[in-house]
Amino acid sequence: MKSTKRNANVHRGRHVIRYYSKKNGCVLKLEGFLELWLACKLDNDMSVQCFASQPEEIVHEVDGRKRRFTPDFLVNYTDGTSEYIEIHHEQFSDAEYEEKVKEFSRYTRKTNGWAIKLICSGDVNETELVNYQMISDCKSQELSFDISDIAFPESISFGELIKFLEKFCLTPIPDAYSLLAYGVYTFNTNSFLTIDTPLSGRVVP
Repeated sequence: MKSTKRNANVHRGRHVIRYYSKKNGCVLKLEGFLELWLACKLDNDMSVQCFASQPEEIVHEVDGRKRRFTPDFLVNYTDGTSEYIEIHHEQFSDAEYEEKVKEFSRYTRKTNGWAIKLICSGDVNETELVNYQMISDCKSQELSFDISDIAFPESISFGELIKFLEKFCLTPIPDAYSLLAYGVYTFNTNSFLTIDTPLSGRVVP
């Protein structure tokens, strides 16, 4: 799913960020760091099949007047469901804005079956953003071994994982990062990844 970002970026007066999504195989144009943060999360979410930024303008007529709204993302999930996501800074969110999103969500539910989920967030979690960007960068790396040939521990620290991989490969450090990128292990992204970081939630490939 490729992004169809419009020139609306200009008149909205927001900082445009170009982000290469490995999951989508294309560059997305994002408006600010909240969208970048969410794009990184979607790129690393195993339940997300693909997603697009600023996918389409929704035109809805209310009381004889046309109202327009462009969600930040359209997300397709691996279970076959889809939804729009609008991420907004909580400082600029009020009851009127939330009602506007709900109104358009009711409309899109009727027209294509996709609801609009509103995420109101404060400042970007920079630690989480750094972790997600690091993991994304590792997704292009190929493992030097077959995952299915190894019985991985269900719980292990990142440092222990590196030592564990030394028995199976010559590049244990980059391969350990790649296992995070592939979703074999998960960790608390609210803290910077270190050798002491506990890994868990192994996903069977």
